[in-house]
Amino acid sequence: MKKHAAELNPNRNYSVDLLRIITMWMVIVLHVYLRGGITEATSYSEMHYWSARAIRCFCICAVNIFGLISGYVGYKSKWKLTNIFVLWLTVAFYSVAFEFIFRLIAAGNVDLHSILWAIKKAVLAINGTYWFFKAYFLMFFFVPFMNKAVASMNFSEHGLAAALLTLTATAGSVFFYDIFSIKSGYHALWLAILYIDGAFLAKYQPLKKLRTWQLCLGYLICFAVKLLSEIFDRSLWHSGIELNYASLAVLGEAVFALTIFVRISLSDAVKRIVAFVSPLAFSVYLIHDNDQLRELLIKDRFSKLAYLPSGFMILGILISALAIFIICAVIDFVRKKIFDFLKIKQRASAIEDKLRTKIGLTYSDV
Repeated sequence: MKKHAAELNPNRNYSVDLLRIITMWMVIVLHVYLRGGITEATSYSEMHYWSARAIRCFCICAVNIFGLISGYVGYKSKWKLTNIFVLWLTVAFYSVAFEFIFRLIAAGNVDLHSILWAIKKAVLAINGTYWFFKAYFLMFFFVPFMNKAVASMNFSEHGLAAALLTLTATAGSVFFYDIFSIKSGYHALWLAILYIDGAFLAKYQPLKKLRTWQLCLGYLICFAVKLLSEIFDRSLWHSGIELNYASLAVLGEAVFALTIFVRISLSDAVKRIVAFVSPLAFSVYLIHDNDQLRELLIKDRFSKLAYLPSGFMILGILISALAIFIICAVIDFVRKKIFDFLKIKQRASAIEDKLRTKIGLTYSDV
């Protein structure tokens, strides 16, 4: 019998899905601030500069949250090539769609060269402008091996491995220099470390004895440490590192945020809203951060917000990011309907199941 679209999965933690949605909104906040012209415009006022900087320090943990969630829910989930194929196809879809749209706007028609170029962009989607997808794509193929390692380790072994990997990767944030070429977290290796950390959080719940107010305080302390480090960096070191995800303070924000949200209890009505919006969240990133669309609609388009009073500037950034999220989600709803109509995920999954049967490879193996 076909499942109703609104049917809820009793084994799914929709609070984590809610965090995914909020985290994507935080990513857009960062992009509005960094690429919308606010960074440059706020330099005229220390108050405005640090107000905007504070928003950035509060939201910078977004990428780390995504990485932790992947390990939190993925370490005991079924690993399927279908998942990365559908994700790649979504990236290819938007790469091709925007290529056609912008070439049509610029030239008034779409010639053979445009078609061939669009096909190339689709095939090479992993080599496009979406750094997170590129890093995640590479990490994805190591997930089965990380899951086997996580399953075989006890608390001490897993904790030591996570601590050593994390401390090594974040060493550069202490010295304001990328010692081990982690690229400030823009790297598949950093996502893999976050995966292992997220699996540790899910498997052992190390912060379960802390009260929610203590977790919130922990988040705020990490936020304050990050903001103070930027103040010192600007005043003393001038490292020039704009965004550093591979930072203990930023990771701390992500850990506390995830631990807070897994405790939240949602009503069934809210769960249904979350279940509807959550599958659209990643495409919100693909749409608004498309290089051509970003140049047209985001780059330097929000600089006027910097000339409002600080409170209104912050509110303007948050509302602008929310509006972008909603518009992109509506666009992706159409794409999702197309994929659902073509039964892309079901067909790909069926093909994978048949291939696994032929070669004798079960999902418990890889």
